[in-house]
Amino acid sequence: MKVFAVVVALLLTVSAGFAADPAGFRDPVSGIEFVFVKGGCYEMGNVFGDDKTRNVPAHAVCVDDFYIAKHEVTQGQWKALMGDNPSVWQAGDTYPIDSVNWQDTQSFLAKLNEKTKKQYRLPTEAEWEYAARSSGKKDPFAGFSNENEAYLYGNFCDEACGLEKWIDRRGNDGFKNTAPVGSYKPNSLGLYDMSGNLWEWVSDWYAQDYYSRSPKENPKGPESGELKVLRGGCWGLPIGAMKTYVRGWMGPDKSFNTFGFRVALSAK
Repeated sequence: MKVFAVVVALLLTVSAGFAADPAGFRDPVSGIEFVFVKGGCYEMGNVFGDDKTRNVPAHAVCVDDFYIAKHEVTQGQWKALMGDNPSVWQAGDTYPIDSVNWQDTQSFLAKLNEKTKKQYRLPTEAEWEYAARSSGKKDPFAGFSNENEAYLYGNFCDEACGLEKWIDRRGNDGFKNTAPVGSYKPNSLGLYDMSGNLWEWVSDWYAQDYYSRSPKENPKGPESGELKVLRGGCWGLPIGAMKTYVRGWMGPDKSFNTFGFRVALSAK
């Protein structure tokens, strides 16, 4: 069900910011649809008490208004801009681009920004979690009210996936790996696949202790590092990896068939 009505509009090609549109917008160059997220404050991290050793401590974070893509970048959008398709799972243009590393995402964004004269980017980790949790609500899954619903609707390693290490026979969505974007329920902001489908690169460097020293206002992660953060889980892992606070990390030059991304834009 579409919670957000998306206004299709041709945007002026200007490098300056623009007035925030609460209805979101569609980028005319890439076709990427964006949802407007009103900024606010929330408790970031594991606020659910189900794992006291990772993704802690929970800490107060505030983010400014921003836009975030309704879907993961698709293979069609990537091909139209980049001219190739690195995906392992090439099943159609509406499937998400996979097998891209963090550096690849920067190449995509650089070309998109060159064409649009805007400043598209990856979301920060704090923005990503705030959006996945429907503006910071205490939602363990993005779009699913509980684990039982996630078994019915989420793209994780269920019976269809067939990876014996992770397989869970309580669910079978029919997809062995990735699914076309928008195949599952969105969260209340109208964002799809933030729990499952593909891990999504965010902008932050990873540091295990960063949550204990994170600034409150618009945290952007450590200034440097060796690993970049991924969020959201994927089709090849169990349901626990789909939780909205779970963090993954990998070298920025590493790509796997479980890695994708979505695009963000500051609202001012």
